[in-house]
Amino acid sequence: MRKIPREKTSEPSMTLNEPGLMIKKHVTTNVPINSLDNDKYCARENLSSSPGLSSLAEAIDKTGLMGPPYVIATKSGYEVVIGHRRVAALKLLGRDTIDVIIIRSGGEVRNRLLGLQENLQREELRPVELAKSLAALKEATGATDRQLAKMVQLSRTRVTQLLGILKLPDEILEEAEAMEVTAKRSPMIEVAQAKTADEQKRVWELAKTGATVAKLRAAKKSKSDQEAGDPTSVTCQKVEKAFAAHIQSITGKTLEFKVGDDGRLL
Repeated sequence: MRKIPREKTSEPSMTLNEPGLMIKKHVTTNVPINSLDNDKYCARENLSSSPGLSSLAEAIDKTGLMGPPYVIATKSGYEVVIGHRRVAALKLLGRDTIDVIIIRSGGEVRNRLLGLQENLQREELRPVELAKSLAALKEATGATDRQLAKMVQLSRTRVTQLLGILKLPDEILEEAEAMEVTAKRSPMIEVAQAKTADEQKRVWELAKTGATVAKLRAAKKSKSDQEAGDPTSVTCQKVEKAFAAHIQSITGKTLEFKVGDDGRLL
């Protein structure tokens, strides 16, 4: 019997290897620094407070600009796609011109993807900023988490975890964005994965002290174990209710649990 070929389906994928995005020749051009739009494709909401910007400026002042930013030409000047911190550092130094590499535009989504892929390799990008960039790219493309993961070359699990950061209470998100010292991604993910808002706040306070991921997980597990042994906890109450219903189905008798002054079941 002749087999009917199955229709092949593919998920949309955008990477740096797509035609039109890679640079054929690394030709450096010197342009006025004021001709650069440094905000459109920048993942950071407040670039001037970027961690380590002063140190980067000092390093460039001493050794020079090792890697020119990548820009695309526009009618009014240039838009920075990669190298926003380098541009900000040179502005901090009061420079009038800057060496750049001009690349062809791959469209707004692809241009944003270029900058995001570079920033994914940098720990100084705040987790909330990274999560917002991923969310913006997801909304712009209509991609699923799995498709988005292919675009930014991360695992689907990691993308979902990073997007989950945005579900944290506003007060935690605002504090994380305002921190001068970058909150690393993994601890923020542990905070976001806490089960309740109260637990998220408790774990966040611990994360701010510099606690490791292992310590944060241990703190969550310890709290969970305490609740499992507490007869007044919601978890225990659910177990008691289910057990009582099971006994009633067998014996026809109603089973009631009572808690003594010492917190133990009577």
